[in-house]
Amino acid sequence: GDGIAAVRSRLASTQPRRVWHLGAWRDGRPVGHAVVNVTTGRLGVAGIYDMGVAETERRNGIGRALTAAALQLAGAHGCAAATLNATPEGELLYSAVGFRSVGVAQTWWLDLASD
Repeated sequence: GDGIAAVRSRLASTQPRRVWHLGAWRDGRPVGHAVVNVTTGRLGVAGIYDMGVAETERRNGIGRALTAAALQLAGAHGCAAATLNATPEGELLYSAVGFRSVGVAQTWWLDLASD
């Protein structure tokens, strides 16, 4: 909605930049998105949040591509790890790219330094 779009825009324009809103498009229409928040320094962490793929586009590699883009962005900003919250539907994707559940609610972890 308009409210969250305004918040995302404001976060993405803050300097130094620490938040990105990634989008996936097919034939001129949005089909997926994710928000990436990064911290910096020796213990830098990327939080991947609000991942969503249009229902008609699921299982076509869009979620994997968004996750890969988020992890590439995290690595470029020196993050040592990434976290996300996974729905049951997303668990297969995230475990396939190397995340593991931390056993608390829906939180998953990926050590970027080990790849």
